[in-house]
Amino acid sequence: PRPGSVTLLEDLLASEPDVILVALAERLDQVRHAHMWGDLAEAREAHQEASEVYLKMAERTHSLLATRYAHWCRAFSERYL
Repeated sequence: PRPGSVTLLEDLLASEPDVILVALAERLDQVRHAHMWGDLAEAREAHQEASEVYLKMAERTHSLLATRYAHWCRAFSERYL
C-alpha cells in the first residue's frame, strides 16, 4: 500500500499478514526521519497518517511495532506540533 493513498487503511486491511508487517516496518523507518525532511507540513501530514492509520494497524497486528509507533508519534508530537 502506498502512503498517502485515500484507500490506505482499506489496502492494509485487505493485505496478507506478511505484507502488513513489511508496510508497517518500512513506513516507521521512513517517518522516523520526518524531522529531517525540510518540509514541516509534509512531516506533520506523515505524523497524522502514522497516528491515524499505521499506529492503529500496528495495534491490531504487531504489539512491538505498535509500541514503537506510539513512542514515535508521541515524541514527534511533543517536539514538532
